[in-house]
Amino acid sequence: MLFKRLHPHHVAWLIIAVLLAALWFRYSAPYAPWKPLPKSQIQRHEISQYLPSDFLGFIKGWKQLSRTSSVEELMEHSQFKYSPGLLAVFSLLSHDSPIVAWFVYSTFCILLLGLTLFLGFRYATWRSVGMLLVGLVLAWNGFLGILANGQLEILILAIAVGAGAILKDWPFFSGLLLGCLPWFKLPWILLVFPFMLMLHSVRRRFRLFFSGYLLSCFIWAAMVPSLILGPERAILVSQKWFTLLQNQSLSLYLTPENQSVWVSAIRWFEGNMELALGVACLLTSVILARFTIRSALTPLPTKNVFAWLSPWLVLNQVLTPMSWRWGSIFLLGMPFAIRYSVRGKWARISIWVLVTILWMIQMNWFIQIIGLGVWNDLYLYGYITFFWLVLLVLAS
Repeated sequence: MLFKRLHPHHVAWLIIAVLLAALWFRYSAPYAPWKPLPKSQIQRHEISQYLPSDFLGFIKGWKQLSRTSSVEELMEHSQFKYSPGLLAVFSLLSHDSPIVAWFVYSTFCILLLGLTLFLGFRYATWRSVGMLLVGLVLAWNGFLGILANGQLEILILAIAVGAGAILKDWPFFSGLLLGCLPWFKLPWILLVFPFMLMLHSVRRRFRLFFSGYLLSCFIWAAMVPSLILGPERAILVSQKWFTLLQNQSLSLYLTPENQSVWVSAIRWFEGNMELALGVACLLTSVILARFTIRSALTPLPTKNVFAWLSPWLVLNQVLTPMSWRWGSIFLLGMPFAIRYSVRGKWARISIWVLVTILWMIQMNWFIQIIGLGVWNDLYLYGYITFFWLVLLVLAS
């Protein structure tokens, strides 16, 4: 009787709650502020060394930004350059203890992840609950990588899905949300394209969305840094930030962990850069054309944001010049997108068998069974890029 009364969305909420609890106890609870910290500064320093390195880089970047008088000296300290607007956000976490700051940040990200899962789809059927489970499996490495390194992709996913969820009813606030993403990571400016496509036939909503987007860009590019750093210093730091982005070393992009389609194509074609970039452009152009046509013909959605937005999130991650493995978090909604693009029972079964095999190859225990060595070796072959591209083709 209890099972008969159980609704699919109740099970979906339970799965989401279990996921959030597991991530919180693994990554946030060990640093809870109610746990007594060692009195010794040496012991506190040793604990801080176990915090995610990228998160500590954000905190260190803000402290340098607020204390260093020389802009050139400030920018030389950071290998990965962050916008002044983003570092200004981390001024909210400029706590004396980075342990407490990490607890607040990680807890906030995990709660945002739960909200994203609630907004992304209406779990009205048992099939949708199954797709949620598949999405969590596909994105699991992304969850772990982001929280282990203290990166921003959970914030990016939450903002994108939130903007998509309110796009029809509140286009101005949707643009206001989406406009902050380029100032978190600059390549995410490309995500404005699918939103504009969805609104191209509704001029009033289009104007409201675009005005909100431009206002948000102004807020994060100029207003926030100026309020915190002062106008003159904010201008200097912003100019230096753009200059350093243009002069990034090529070796930074060619690291084995980078799974951008541009870098992976160079590996696939053994350093023939012209051929590699040509093939990468052709492949992504075909996928982009398919998504563009579909988005232009799709009525403005009010529900099921994952179904139309997830392919664009993954495509943006593939096109990003520096794309790490934890970008797999954007696969969270791909099962919903593939479900609506593939017709026929046996075709779906065949596709999910293929996806399962490709996903299992990312597991160390599986590749050792089939004799492929160690998982990290597959980085050099751009396997994550290949996996993402397969899912994009299936969703198109």
